[in-house]
Amino acid sequence: MTQDELWLTKYHKVLDFMEANQRNLSKYDPQERGLYYNWIKHNKKLLNAGNMKEVRVERFNILLEKREVEEGEAVEIINLKNRYPFSLNCIGYSIRKKQI
Repeated sequence: MTQDELWLTKYHKVLDFMEANQRNLSKYDPQERGLYYNWIKHNKKLLNAGNMKEVRVERFNILLEKREVEEGEAVEIINLKNRYPFSLNCIGYSIRKKQI
């Protein structure tokens, strides 16, 4: 198996994981981190340094765009939670104001 074929198989496995689980790989789960999270991190470094092959750049940019969309959705949810200056403590049923 050549390096290009190996890179493509890892690329497709990452895409399949993201589509199947509707989320990015986690750096906190040892199984996922060992699977391909480190591969993504390494390829980001190659891309930023300008050392990635041109054929791979196009495909990897598609993968990064897909990750950004999922991260963007999470940021929107966090922004909705931060919009209101109070939070409900479900255990004690008390409402407290956030420090602004």
